[in-house]
Amino acid sequence: MPCDRIVAIADDLTGALEIGAKFAAHGLQSIVTTNAVHGNNCDAPVWVIDTETRHAPPIEAAMVVRRAAELARQHDTQLVYKKTDSTLRGNIAAELEALQGVFSEQQLLYAPAYPELGRTVKDGMLFVDGMPVHETEFANDRWSPVRDCRVHAALGRVLATVMDGETADDVEKAASLVLANTPPRICAGPASLAGALARKIGYGTASQVVKARRCLVVNGSLHPSSLAQIHAARDEGIFDGVWELLDEHVEGEGSQRAASVGDLVRRKLEDGRYDVLVVFGGDTAFGIHRALGSTPFESIREITAGVAVARSADLLWITKAGGFGCPGLLRTIREQLT
Repeated sequence: MPCDRIVAIADDLTGALEIGAKFAAHGLQSIVTTNAVHGNNCDAPVWVIDTETRHAPPIEAAMVVRRAAELARQHDTQLVYKKTDSTLRGNIAAELEALQGVFSEQQLLYAPAYPELGRTVKDGMLFVDGMPVHETEFANDRWSPVRDCRVHAALGRVLATVMDGETADDVEKAASLVLANTPPRICAGPASLAGALARKIGYGTASQVVKARRCLVVNGSLHPSSLAQIHAARDEGIFDGVWELLDEHVEGEGSQRAASVGDLVRRKLEDGRYDVLVVFGGDTAFGIHRALGSTPFESIREITAGVAVARSADLLWITKAGGFGCPGLLRTIREQLT
């Protein structure tokens, strides 16, 4: 089913790039921007807006998302996708309520499962690798701790059709329900739903060879998964001079620390030694991107579920959220780069 214009709205940069990669992998050119104004002249069929509202106060998050949704409406968008965190973090209720305020005549379908990453939904409850999400490490998230695994608790007053999902087939069914609605269609969920939609409305599989010379790895996440990936890469000899780890201690926390990391990375990139940047963590990715001038990304593909490849200016970016992935992920990424 054709969709001439798709707008996705994400609350952090790694999520936005993940959505772009899902559509790009199926032949749909996807532009990801951290500034909605850049999208006004965007001719790509998929326009992804990073609102950077994951840690914003709910009222502010709602205002920003509403403006993005209004832009989508002005552009006669056929499908509006509100990307949400796969562990129910962030301002989900406030942002979805803002989306509904702009598209009040449309039914909102919410598919919060991401089975490829172990996020499943049964009887309206979210599980991570079989455990209720509020009993996992995400309960200890410094900025957005998860206290309840019930999806409706995260939705607050939002009226939505919530889809259970334990398998990829369940997500495919949710995508079919989205596309069965009359445009402009509105839906929400993590990137698994985007992948299912892309398979239905895209043009097959677009494989693009990605070449790399020298790579700088930056980990901005304190989640055990990301820390284990860095430790494993050290043990496996991944950081051999061709691949390097940004290992300097940076003071501060939150957006202040991300900005400092961004300045540090900008200085390291000035001599042109690196052509690839691997970044773990959405806040850190945003801080680096801002320090480098915020040039919009063109999405390329995924290396594996949740690991997105995109290009901004002359730099290839490989990004992922902090809270998932096996210890050997950096080895997998390196093997995929020719």
